[in-house]
Amino acid sequence: MKKPHFMVDFHAAACAPRHSHGDRVDGSSDAYFWATHQGAELDLLLLKGGRRLGVEIKRMDAPKLTASMRIALADLKLDQLTVVYPGTKPYELAPKAKVVPLVTLAEKGIDAFLPERRPRSRLEKPAGDPQRGEY
Repeated sequence: MKKPHFMVDFHAAACAPRHSHGDRVDGSSDAYFWATHQGAELDLLLLKGGRRLGVEIKRMDAPKLTASMRIALADLKLDQLTVVYPGTKPYELAPKAKVVPLVTLAEKGIDAFLPERRPRSRLEKPAGDPQRGEY
């Protein structure tokens, strides 16, 4: 059975805003298909604001974490892997991997792919930028 790739194409276009004359707007996402010679693949790899976001489109009632998803999480060092499916309940597959209903994607747009922000405790210091020598 074919995957609904029209949805990937549609959302990839929606994630890369452009001016009316076609040029990209600063801060937009880069979108890619990713695959290895061994057969692992990811339907959509978004690079947005320094984050690596993976997207899988599944047409099943209860998607599970697959070998391809594990490989993509590790090899691409994804900040979040989101599996979009036609069901009604969001759930967590693994750390950094969640399943969201298609309706959530329609309501939230690209925000559905972003990792949940966890509240920082008052004792936690904000993370610095290691590239600048800030720790």
